[in-house]
Amino acid sequence: MGKTTLAIQLLLELLATRKAEMAAATGNEIVPVPVLLPISGWDIDKYPLLQDWLGVQLARNYPALAATKHGTDAAARLAKGGYVLPILDGLDEVSEAGRSRVIDALNISLSAHDQLIITSLKREFSKAVKKAVQPLNAAAHIVPKRLTLQASVDYLSACLPASPPDAWRKVLAALENGTAPGLTELAATPLGLWLIRSVYLAPNADPSPLIEHLGSDATALRVHLLDRIIPALIASRPPSGDPADHFRPRRELDPTATRRQLAYLARQFSTTRDIAWWRIAKTGSRGLRLFIQFTDGLVWMLASGGVFIYIFAGADVEIPRGFGFALGLLFGAVGVLGAITWFDDSPGQASLRMRGRTLKLVRSIFSWRHEFMAPVAMGAAGGMAAHSLKVGLLAGISGWLMGVVPHALVEWAEQPILTSISTPRSTWRSDRTLTLLRSLATGLLCGPALGMLGILEILGNSTVSDGGPMATFTVGVGFGFAFGFMGGTALGRHHAWLACAAAILPLAIAKQLPARIMDFLEDAHRLGLLRTVGPIYQFRHAFLHDHFAAHPTDIGSTRRN
Repeated sequence: MGKTTLAIQLLLELLATRKAEMAAATGNEIVPVPVLLPISGWDIDKYPLLQDWLGVQLARNYPALAATKHGTDAAARLAKGGYVLPILDGLDEVSEAGRSRVIDALNISLSAHDQLIITSLKREFSKAVKKAVQPLNAAAHIVPKRLTLQASVDYLSACLPASPPDAWRKVLAALENGTAPGLTELAATPLGLWLIRSVYLAPNADPSPLIEHLGSDATALRVHLLDRIIPALIASRPPSGDPADHFRPRRELDPTATRRQLAYLARQFSTTRDIAWWRIAKTGSRGLRLFIQFTDGLVWMLASGGVFIYIFAGADVEIPRGFGFALGLLFGAVGVLGAITWFDDSPGQASLRMRGRTLKLVRSIFSWRHEFMAPVAMGAAGGMAAHSLKVGLLAGISGWLMGVVPHALVEWAEQPILTSISTPRSTWRSDRTLTLLRSLATGLLCGPALGMLGILEILGNSTVSDGGPMATFTVGVGFGFAFGFMGGTALGRHHAWLACAAAILPLAIAKQLPARIMDFLEDAHRLGLLRTVGPIYQFRHAFLHDHFAAHPTDIGSTRRN
């Protein structure tokens, strides 16, 4: 118990002494940077070598590594070059069949110069080594001592007033005398002490159950405490709006709803134990996913079909209006197929900071390297062939506005800066920013583009609308914004936020998850029920995860009902 805390303390110490170690290094000796990662997220089938998976995790958790200043594939180069000391936490939290595979994969991945720290419960590690093809090469085993009985008593006594109530005196006496063996066993672990403190000490509750019928059974006592941990934390930590108060939620939480919603997440993310918000959409029913796919197809159909109909309506050549609908249906089918990947999309990195990046934005917009420059050339060539240089110029500008500029803006925003960080909230906001930037940029730029295409009708001696050029331009702008906004939403990469936002509403109606999912996860983190590792959440302890997954409601209340 206490593996993660120990790993974090070790990481902080390694960072504190790294400068001194670098000063003492000789020749080309590398002093690696320690990085803590949950080993449960390693997909060995996809990444057989540790360095390949480590490079992917570094790129995800530290987006600043993708800044142009560091060159290409900086994360992969650091992982493969020995510049990172991976601290892999929680081998025991991997499935029993997967633990031995981890040992085998580490032996294949590591050379004589590679370094590694791995944490695990002792029994699970021993079983994994016996089942593996060979032991972990050159491994030094460090086994922390169990908490002594006196240490547990001293800890609880330090949390109590100088003259504790009689009920607590009896609990401390039972611990010292060994008359409550279940309590003694539970209090010998950091998790047990945290549960006792959170459930009985913090809310100032009567601790008598600790030494009554539950005091002789450690398993029953742990279940009892796990059942009551959520209401106890919510009661003892009322909401606070103070930014400096990191351990109190921002909103009022309902204990029953919180238990049900965390249980849903525990069940859905039981394989890797990584609660990634961008995978929540995939936890919905198949019908929900199909609905999102066909909605995307409808957006594509309306956006593309509307644009084609508008363009064909003013063409000199008679084109059946149904042709526009047919093209819209074709693009709608493309949208349905494209939305399949939304549920596997990872969040994108985005920054709209202009300072020091204005020149990059200008270069991106006016770059001739874009693959989207084709609409400019095609529009200009077609306009000149059909009418005149003026028409060709307007057609080229329209193609540039619709095809190049939105793509350039998104490409520029996706370039990380050196201060980019990766947390659950930052990745949520970044992906939302990309979606809104795509939609607004495409809409705002397609509006003038279609307006100018409408003017081309007049310049090309087509039938002029009753309202004249200004009315034609205005109608085009309206059509362009509406269809561009819809199309921009569905275009591009990184639809994680869009898929999650679309999936959350029906899940909230079914009371499986709250509508404001990120606020809920952040509050659960502030309460101490969840922890963060880069952009993902995990339950504070595997026992907590497994208990909520197996028992979505309070066992005691279920029995009483």
